[in-house]
Amino acid sequence: MINRTRLTALLLLPASMLLHAAGLPGARADAPAPPRYASVRASPESIGKVYMGREIAQVMNVHGAPWLERL
Repeated sequence: MINRTRLTALLLLPASMLLHAAGLPGARADAPAPPRYASVRASPESIGKVYMGREIAQVMNVHGAPWLERL
């Protein structure tokens, strides 16, 4: 007798194979990926680049070490 977990897997496998073969719109392998880096106008705390939607901060030097120490 087949248990419920195995039955679920046996039913979902063909369905997932069909969805993969059909492909999802916008998920084509030949479509170019969006750029990860972008240049923006630099704010006082940033370097003027954005990575995946987040602004990159300036590099911290030794004078920022006390901020890192937490008790």
